[in-house]
Amino acid sequence: MNELSLLAAASDAPARDCLIAEGRSWTFHAVAQRVRAAIGALAAAGVSNGDRVALSPGVDVDSIVWLYALLELGCPAVLLHPRLSEREREILLAQASPSHVIHQPVPLAARSTLDRSPAPIPPERTLAIAYTSGTRGAPRGARLSRRAFLASAESHAANLGWLPDDRWLLCMPPAHVGGLSLNTRSLIARRTDVLSPGPFDPAAMIALMSDERVALLSLVPTMLRRMLSAEEPAWTPNPRLRAVLVGGAPLPEALRERARERSVPILATYGCTEACSQVTTQRIEQSGSSGSGAPLSGIDVR
Repeated sequence: MNELSLLAAASDAPARDCLIAEGRSWTFHAVAQRVRAAIGALAAAGVSNGDRVALSPGVDVDSIVWLYALLELGCPAVLLHPRLSEREREILLAQASPSHVIHQPVPLAARSTLDRSPAPIPPERTLAIAYTSGTRGAPRGARLSRRAFLASAESHAANLGWLPDDRWLLCMPPAHVGGLSLNTRSLIARRTDVLSPGPFDPAAMIALMSDERVALLSLVPTMLRRMLSAEEPAWTPNPRLRAVLVGGAPLPEALRERARERSVPILATYGCTEACSQVTTQRIEQSGSSGSGAPLSGIDVR
């Protein structure tokens, strides 16, 4: 099975929901139609298999479709955060030297003759060039292979597992490895991503999680704090919510205690761009306790 192929997923589970966004559900079959249009547009622009392509993906259907199209073509995605200044974009583009930059929606009129997933792409090929946070200098591009994303998804699944109806709420941009890896995990598992629209809004997030029966969620501590502080509506997690992964910054004990009081199933996690997201993560039975868990399977720490 070609795990990182949306077209293969559409063949495996055409009627299963792939994305929930913009007030509708998109099956794997429906998303595959958009992906073929994106592939056609890339071909018309002169993009060939393996070319580097830059984009600024947000939490929206078109961004996810472009990423799926690049996965099909084996084109490394150069990830530019949407909030970069024009000067910052110019510097990163000069470093990465992509052959093409995506800056428009998926053209619905575009067509592709690709009816099925192409031949499997070597796992050693770069899937994405993701930039570090640059807290101690300029951001640096980490070349992350397809194998790295497959291994990351396998380590996550060994720790948390998948249930048949799991849905993951995506509220972090795929321009960072933390957001992109959530999307690739769901694709590999043939599960559903719920896309959170617009800027982060705790009240809207709480309502969306309830309405769309979200089971999994990833947050940074500031987002968790804002959700716990929401008053209308106050956040009382639905029993369907089985894990909230919290990482990206230190998680204070006081915030863990507030989450425990609300019965929010938080799992502290530590990761980094170069390691393709998670390195350590707590197990379900450790929810709310101190620390950030043990190294995931397949990972050594020293």
